[in-house]
Amino acid sequence: MFLRNTRVVGADLLPPTEAMRHFAFVSSSATALPFRNRAFSAVSCVDVLEHLPPEVRGEAIRECVRVAAEMVLMAFPSGPAAQRCDREYHQACTQRGREIPTWVDEHLRYQYPVAETVATQIQAAAEASGYSAHIQQSYCEPLSIARVVRATAARSTALYAIVNVVLGFLSRLIPQPHAAEGYRTIVVAELSLRGAT
Repeated sequence: MFLRNTRVVGADLLPPTEAMRHFAFVSSSATALPFRNRAFSAVSCVDVLEHLPPEVRGEAIRECVRVAAEMVLMAFPSGPAAQRCDREYHQACTQRGREIPTWVDEHLRYQYPVAETVATQIQAAAEASGYSAHIQQSYCEPLSIARVVRATAARSTALYAIVNVVLGFLSRLIPQPHAAEGYRTIVVAELSLRGAT
């Protein structure tokens, strides 16, 4: 909805719950995208990898790189520390008799993706497609903040809403986390055809 002058195509197993202008949807698996090579200038894969079994994540990454012409962005909860954070949230909900969100069970089904592994797989997929890839990693949602947010969600829906509003106002004051302190990793790969100037 923020990209008003840009055509956006989404691919997922299930359609979105509401229609948006400038947005087309295709029902598809992440491991077999029904698009031609380099069909899109940019491809984003946000909060998907952690839902896939580790043995097919590489296929999904290769497909994202295959259909991208200029850039691939992937964001995902990363590594054992993020998984511990969500496991603690699951336990807190269970102890308090609160409903456990479906995404938590889905997240905990598999080991979380690791930033370095994803970056390596993007690089390999780019090289196999004839690209050079300049890869950058950044981190967001400090683990300490993620734990606070989940702890309040396990206690009370109202408290959770209040904490989210307060943190929204304070977000500019919260320093960006480093690798070991971030819940979510963002990997951006800028692609260029090898030999192109």
